[in-house]
Amino acid sequence: MSKRHQDALGIQQGACNPHAIARALVSALDECRAENVAPDHDVASALICHQLAYLLNVAGIDHGYLDAIKACEALANPVPS
Repeated sequence: MSKRHQDALGIQQGACNPHAIARALVSALDECRAENVAPDHDVASALICHQLAYLLNVAGIDHGYLDAIKACEALANPVPS
């Protein structure tokens, strides 16, 4: 079993630190690249991403997607006073 698969199983047990989960996702993607595995076909990467999406309430953004885009645009490019 690879590290990403072990990480994915551990994360699915209820990990709640988005920063640590994001780092595990980057590590999993690096491992996929090293093994020539497409990340979109990797169950471990999908499970890690799923937990991160759950913690960040990604499903909840569907209703306010355009508002989220506008807010990010405003914060990324603040108007000078």
